[in-house]
Amino acid sequence: MEFALSNDQRVASDMLRKFLSDKCSSHHLRDELKTQIAFNLGRWQELGALGMYEALISEANDGLALRATDFCLMAQLCGYALLPEPLVEQAGVVLPLLERSGDDDALRLLKAVVAMPAPIALVHPNMPFCLGPDEPYALLRSRGDDMVLMQPHEFDLRKQPSIDPLRPVYTLAPGHAGGKVIASGALGRSLINWSGKQGALLCAAQLIGIAQACLDLAVEYSKTRQQFGRAIGSYQALKHQMANTKVQIERDQPMLYAAAARVEEDTLSSQALVSQIYLNASQTAVGAARCALQVHGAMGYSWEVDVHLYLKRALMLSQQWACPQDHSDHVAAAVLNGALVQDTLFAAPSPQTVLAYA
Repeated sequence: MEFALSNDQRVASDMLRKFLSDKCSSHHLRDELKTQIAFNLGRWQELGALGMYEALISEANDGLALRATDFCLMAQLCGYALLPEPLVEQAGVVLPLLERSGDDDALRLLKAVVAMPAPIALVHPNMPFCLGPDEPYALLRSRGDDMVLMQPHEFDLRKQPSIDPLRPVYTLAPGHAGGKVIASGALGRSLINWSGKQGALLCAAQLIGIAQACLDLAVEYSKTRQQFGRAIGSYQALKHQMANTKVQIERDQPMLYAAAARVEEDTLSSQALVSQIYLNASQTAVGAARCALQVHGAMGYSWEVDVHLYLKRALMLSQQWACPQDHSDHVAAAVLNGALVQDTLFAAPSPQTVLAYA
């Protein structure tokens, strides 16, 4: 199994990294905080012009046919930049759900929103809230074993308090039973289970990006801040904290890509791998933010320093796709059932997985 980045992956990531640096800098985010407009429609459309939304769509539907392992790198960059818009959820979960349903109306909507592009909200049993603008183009939700597509006149979203000022969250108002069923029965259950895994996987990727951003902030500040005539980064009390954070990030990277390589499998071990990296990445990101707070000292608690924005996003993402206890239960079930053997962190991949990702 080859996890080294290809030239195509590097080119795509460099393009997105430059875009986010130019259009989603700390300066841009703070301007949006002042105006309380967290969903930047112009930035959303420019991301579409880069081809981000069709990343995981098949070539048959004019997509790029990238794999989850490819998209994880993009998700990390979005986490690093604190992108307010739900690009990862839209391109990584919602649009592939429309395609996998095979429904004619869903496929027509898929092509329409990629061309515009327009945001689609997602209501999932593993998500306590949905992201995006207050008036999305459509809404995709689960209802029992069904996946239901709803038009704007068929649903009502209510804004809820959010710990993250850059990401407003909404819940679906009760009493809306309309919409078209685009997948039901075994297919509906399969799509709901897959989207839960895919969402948690890409959320973990964003958390790793957040952890790296927090570490970079801490290292840069520790080089310039002087105390007792020396840069504070030279003192072991801080040096060890930052080194431990780096070790945790490097530990999580291969776990992320190993889980991504098997996310398509409908197995207990596949779910456990995703749950394991989601739990680890959550702890790493929150820990990295706290490390950055410690390095910055009292400055880290001020509104002027960006650390608090990363901490709030990390806390939000760590609860976005099911609660930690649910993911712990998935890992425990896999261990107790022998799906994850005692001597290794990951179960051996199937021959089909090796062929697909070699």
